[in-house]
Amino acid sequence: MQHNDFDAFDQAIRRWQHAGGKGRPWIAVESLYSMDGDRAPVLALADVADRHEGFLVIDEAHATGVFGPGGPGLASELENRGNVLVLHETDSETVVRMGGVQRDRVLPQVYRLATPASPHFSARLDGIAIDPENLVPPVTDRPLIIEGAGGLLVPLSDDLVFADVFARWRIPVILCARTSLGTINHTSMKDAISKLSRNA
Repeated sequence: MQHNDFDAFDQAIRRWQHAGGKGRPWIAVESLYSMDGDRAPVLALADVADRHEGFLVIDEAHATGVFGPGGPGLASELENRGNVLVLHETDSETVVRMGGVQRDRVLPQVYRLATPASPHFSARLDGIAIDPENLVPPVTDRPLIIEGAGGLLVPLSDDLVFADVFARWRIPVILCARTSLGTINHTSMKDAISKLSRNA
C-alpha cells in the first residue's frame, strides 16, 4: 500500500470486504512520521473509517507538544469521535499496553524530553544537557533491548552521536533500515562510521 495514500486504504478495505471480510476494519497510523517528518492525512483517514464503519488509531507520540495551540498534536480535533483513538504515549508505554508486558520489564528512560526532535536539540529546548556518563546499559540477567532515538549519527550533544555511545558500550548493534532509494548506500555509510567509532 502506498504510504499516506488514503484512497489506497479505502480500496484495500473494499477488496477485503468483497473477498468476504467481516467485522469492522481498523486503520492505524502515526500522525507525524519521525523518519521523514511527513504527516498522515488524519482527516481523510477518519472519513475512510466513517465510510466503512471502522476505527482509526492515531499515534501522536511525535506530534504532541509540537503542533497546535498548547501542543495537542495533529489529531486533537478528532479526539471526540467515537471511532477514533488518539494515543499520546511513549514507545515504552505502548509496549506495556499492547504487549501485555509487566511494567517492571520496561526500564525507565534516563532522559525523557518534551519535544520530538533530535536529542541534542530537544534537550536544549528543555534547558538540560545530555551527559554520556549517565547513558550506561543496566545490569540485568534478562534479555535487553535498547532503542536509540533515530539513526547512528543522530546527535546527543554538539560533539556526541549515538555511534559514539554504542562504540563505548561494546555490545551488539542491530541497524534497521527502510526499503527505499539510497538505503544501501546510506546503511553502508552508517556501518562504516560505526566501525570507525569502535576503533577510535
